[in-house]
Amino acid sequence: MPLRAQIEQKITADLRGNYQINETWQVPTVQRLGLGKHGRTIETAILYADMRKSSNIAEDHRRQTAAKVYKTFLSSMARVARSVGGEIRSYDGDRIMVIFPPRRNSPKFACDKAVCTALRMAWCLQEIVEPKLRGYDVVDCGIGIAFGRLLVVKAGIGGQPHNNDLIWVGRPANLAAQLSEEGGRPEHIWIDEETYNRLDDSYKYVVPSGASGGGYRQDIWQTRMITFANQRMRVFSSQYREPFN
Repeated sequence: MPLRAQIEQKITADLRGNYQINETWQVPTVQRLGLGKHGRTIETAILYADMRKSSNIAEDHRRQTAAKVYKTFLSSMARVARSVGGEIRSYDGDRIMVIFPPRRNSPKFACDKAVCTALRMAWCLQEIVEPKLRGYDVVDCGIGIAFGRLLVVKAGIGGQPHNNDLIWVGRPANLAAQLSEEGGRPEHIWIDEETYNRLDDSYKYVVPSGASGGGYRQDIWQTRMITFANQRMRVFSSQYREPFN
């Protein structure tokens, strides 16, 4: 069959009928979803960590040097995410996408895990990645988190695994990506209001060093306003970091 006819036939098939969609509490994988009209919905937190000005690094250095910087950043962020329980679902050049498995009857669980990851990523960048890359370039990043319902489907063509991948459809994915673009030194972390409202107080407040009793706690988040999908919305940013061993 000619290529044009193949494409037209596939488009017609894809647009006809409805998907069979099931709710899931496990983060979908490529292996668990077929290319047909099958989908999964999951309500959870999604995180993007995006390296700032990566195109400058690629332009200013040899390709091998740029590759070393990219790899150092991405592998470090991935290790932090995995250590907290996040599941990596995409590397996109200079950006990593992480999904957090939800817990039944505990909508705050995934949000706490996502923010814990972000706080540790910010600390890792400053205390580990940047010192190791001194002499290469200044590395910065933005980390965006959003919570909500996502539809996950498999797209591409059959055959080898690299011919297809999962796509994550829904407001949280688009919003988290935009929030990661807002972030950067010193306020690396940006989260949406849905995430903030679900956070445990331990991820909202800290007791400042030297505070003399009285139960005084300091909010680690600043209120910000952004435009998303032509609407103004309230979000939150932080320059706080959480160390780890």
